[in-house]
Amino acid sequence: MTADASMHAQIQSYAEMVCGTNLKTGHPEEASAKKRCISGLMRIGKNAFKLASPSIQKCKQESDFFYALETHHR
Repeated sequence: MTADASMHAQIQSYAEMVCGTNLKTGHPEEASAKKRCISGLMRIGKNAFKLASPSIQKCKQESDFFYALETHHR
């Protein structure tokens, strides 16, 4: 496995964990919010590990998760 493939797998695993659960309640996340969140974190790449959980949770319900994260961190 190459270093890039390994990093991709780590990000995917992290995104599945963080995006699949509502970080405030501990309940499973809505499927649409989970999908947007995973897509956004995968797009961010290794920088996803630097994001605070409250920021991720706040942006999950936005229709454009990636844009919400960008504007939330300005």
